[in-house]
Amino acid sequence: MNPTIRNTLRFDAIFDTSFGTLMLLAPWIRPLFEALDLPNPQPEVFTQFAGGLLLVCAYLLWVGSTNEVIAKPVALAVGAVNIAGVILVVGWMIFGTLGIGTLGTVILGLACAILLVLGVIELRYAL
Repeated sequence: MNPTIRNTLRFDAIFDTSFGTLMLLAPWIRPLFEALDLPNPQPEVFTQFAGGLLLVCAYLLWVGSTNEVIAKPVALAVGAVNIAGVILVVGWMIFGTLGIGTLGTVILGLACAILLVLGVIELRYAL
């Protein structure tokens, strides 16, 4: 397997684990969301569900980085999810009323940029 795609899948797994854990713990770390100017996670159950889905994606990415047989399907699926996530978050930032501050805008913008790069690399490899 190409070392670039292996490292990309692993980085994406770590990235998804970080954000998935943050979202899964949302009800208990609300002050962190406020300190980072991130949107208030309401309703929390949907935030936790999304965090759980990110952790599942992270597991698939990690396994896909070590198994060449499933690397392309995993890269295709997660690359498409990453691009969809970017479109969703950018849409919320442009058209929604998230009530976020400058730091929150920077964090979400940086996360979208990272997801866009990862998604493009993964889709390019898969297709």
